[in-house]
Amino acid sequence: MTIKVKLAAIAKDEAAYIPQWIHHHAAFGFEEIEIWLNNTTDNSVELLREIQSKHPELTIKFKIADEFLDMCLSKNLQFQQCAYTEIYNYALENSDFSHILFLDLDEFWVPRDFTTTIREFISASPDADAISFQWMIDTPDTNRHIFSPPFSYVNRLQKNRHVKTLTKLTSKMSELSVHNHIIKDGNYVTADGSRFPGNDQETINKSLVPISYQKMHGMKPEKAFILHQINRTPIEYLSSLLRGRGHKNDNKIFKANRVGYILDDQSATPTEFCIDPQRIFEHNRNLIGYLTTINDHVEKAQQFIIERFYAATQKIRDTPELLSNFRDQIRGVKINDFLDTPIPHDQLFFALDK
Repeated sequence: MTIKVKLAAIAKDEAAYIPQWIHHHAAFGFEEIEIWLNNTTDNSVELLREIQSKHPELTIKFKIADEFLDMCLSKNLQFQQCAYTEIYNYALENSDFSHILFLDLDEFWVPRDFTTTIREFISASPDADAISFQWMIDTPDTNRHIFSPPFSYVNRLQKNRHVKTLTKLTSKMSELSVHNHIIKDGNYVTADGSRFPGNDQETINKSLVPISYQKMHGMKPEKAFILHQINRTPIEYLSSLLRGRGHKNDNKIFKANRVGYILDDQSATPTEFCIDPQRIFEHNRNLIGYLTTINDHVEKAQQFIIERFYAATQKIRDTPELLSNFRDQIRGVKINDFLDTPIPHDQLFFALDK
């Protein structure tokens, strides 16, 4: 089998993170990257066109999927799964890709040695129909510089039971989902090459590893994992909440599927993931060089994130009950640090550190 891997994502107002996401995965051997944009108000389209123009060595595709989203919402269908199915079926019927991985723009496939390519990793488990990689969640860090590269020499992460799954392009596929997929008589393995443990009830159809597996393997990263950059910096975190979850027919102002800018109490104790200094230096130097070629578009995208952050703080000022309505999501962000006129302390207690 010739191994050739496609990466795909859906994204909304994440132009500031598209370049580093593309750079990282291209560096680790993903042959083609496809992004479906939905309800986007930032400069994602212009930025992607600039990447295509300045970096023809990369195979980058994108689609404005607003009409597809509207169709899904009108029929009460899950947009994310429907989009994945469309991308999967087209790749199966019209390409020579052997595998596909679906990630979000805050997720990065990472080999523990920070050297092995995705093709090399797959070749170690050639009979696997699906390989699942556990999340390693970034931890809150108020000292982190805004828009820092995703990786540094020392990375403090929390291991989580949820997985993201790379799968073969196969006619045996019967249903695609966010964390794992249903493959008829499929051979499912974890990142260490062993059979996916547990039953479908305790793993929610292989969306997360069993508690016993997590305990046995400890808090350290597996041979490969998914960095889930939920937190980044306080400004980026609060800004991201304002993206909402419209693709889920959820019209709340803030994203509700976040636990605050705090350690995740559903994940393992934080651990350090260290990368060889020379390797991370070269990786980040290449990233900076690549970003320089599209600098104007990157700066505009980053400014969008900052402006959205201040829009979020203004909404909190204008509607103080948001502090209680979204108590869990906002906690850990010291909002007064970013305001000219502080919110009274008796209104702010929900947002203080846990």
